[in-house]
Amino acid sequence: MVIADHLDLRWQSAYSAYRRASGDVAIVERSDPDMARAMAVASWEVAVAWREIADAPGLP
Repeated sequence: MVIADHLDLRWQSAYSAYRRASGDVAIVERSDPDMARAMAVASWEVAVAWREIADAPGLP
């Protein structure tokens, strides 16, 4: 199955941001609201990218 390049790039970018945010959260010893916010935003962006892929025409 092949998806459009722009969807692939969008997902890669979103997932890369998610990995960075996840790594940052993992090394912090105390609660950090800014990092939690970054993690939430990154998670949301990954979900949006997946929805865009799921809604792409021609995919099962």
